[in-house]
Amino acid sequence: NKQIAGWSATDSNDPFGTAHAVLWEDGQVIDLAPSNLWSLAINVNSLNHDGQIVGGVVMADGLEHAALWETACDDIKMIDLNDCVAQTTSHFFFYYADGINDDGSIIVDAYDLRDPAQLNRAFLLVPLHETGARR
Repeated sequence: NKQIAGWSATDSNDPFGTAHAVLWEDGQVIDLAPSNLWSLAINVNSLNHDGQIVGGVVMADGLEHAALWETACDDIKMIDLNDCVAQTTSHFFFYYADGINDDGSIIVDAYDLRDPAQLNRAFLLVPLHETGARR
């Protein structure tokens, strides 16, 4: 399978205001976040060999959240990477995922909820592996 991750506009009059993360696979375009206002997967490293895709999506709260899309039972599922964080780092909010490697490690951009005026930070999220399965 040849796959490409990127974005597509749903309104030609406002292409950036209606951008949606998409996956091009086998001649088809799949909208990765059809129910969200806006989403992007635009970096060269947004897609790994396992078909996992990272980027950002504006959720119902109006904020951009770092997101991971992966295939589960022939369906693409979106995971808010903020839901995968240990409690010790809960004061950081991940707003965009810049890249994912073939081991599933993800680089994300974040800001400190205690002081959003501070400079943004980058974090490396490393998946836990148990008995050969990803978590």
